[in-house]
Amino acid sequence: MRLKFQSELNIKSSYTEALHPCLHYNGHLISNNDTINHRWGNIKIAEGFVFVGAGLLLGIGAIIGAQLGATIIKLFKTNTLKLIFGVYFLYVSMKFITGYFGIMIW
Repeated sequence: MRLKFQSELNIKSSYTEALHPCLHYNGHLISNNDTINHRWGNIKIAEGFVFVGAGLLLGIGAIIGAQLGATIIKLFKTNTLKLIFGVYFLYVSMKFITGYFGIMIW
């Protein structure tokens, strides 16, 4: 279904279209700044594009992981963390560079 501008539907608005252009999707009013709005998320959930169970598990995992990470990070010295991340980023960069030349490393 094509998104339609509010002027195409002959709908009156309290805002002028120049200041607040709106689109309609299946009868729902969608403004340009509606990227985080709950209406758009509800549409996607209702249409079956969102697996709510996976989203809840990811959210719970992120909360628990953030708390554990904040606790564990206190156990390391700054130089140790710099070394760990430096070695990891060196590995990733070498993987990309060698992959460009057709050499795959694990």
